Parts: sequence; structure tokens; C-alpha cells
Amino acid sequence: MKIKKFGKLYISKETGAHVIENFEFQYDNPVEAEACKDKRVEAAFVFLTLSMHFASLANSIKREIPKAPERRSEDFSAAPEGNSKSAEEIVSETLSRIMAKP
Repeated sequence: MKIKKFGKLYISKETGAHVIENFEFQYDNPVEAEACKDKRVEAAFVFLTLSMHFASLANSIKREIPKAPERRSEDFSAAPEGNSKSAEEIVSETLSRIMAKP
């Protein structure tokens, strides 16, 4: 099963149950689709699919964390690709405009 469209996932204040709204899932094969006619099996597949997605997302974030210091040390005086002004120039111009207002 794959997530086709994301929706809302939350815990109900009234019942404390997990609520999954407006998600769309795509079955990987006809056997899975047949098994998911049973709502309990479908619920298990949905939670398994969501947990695998969140685990993958967490692992992706873990891989990016060590790279963060490298990104922070970038030169902000140089214009990034596709921009004519650097971050430093944009901030300076914005502050100048703010200070010039009466």
C-alpha cells in the first residue's frame, strides 16, 4: 500500500482514538486490495504504511542533521544561484528602508 494523497492525522479529544481523514491510499496488488475489504486488515495496512512513511522521513532528517553546520557557514555576501542580490544586500536594503520611514 502506498500513500496517494495526504490528509489529516490526529487524536480525537473526545475518544482519544486516532483519526485519519482525507487520506487516499493505493494498493500494491490485487491480493492486498482483496485483503483490505476487511476493515481491520485495512486499518493495519494504513497504520503500517503511515509508520513506514514517518520512519523514512525521520531517517531522512537524521541524515541531514550533520550537514546543517556546513550550510550555516555559507557565504551570505554572495548572491545565490538565480538571484541578483545576496542575502546580505537584501537585509541591508530592507533595514535601510525601515530606518528611512518617518
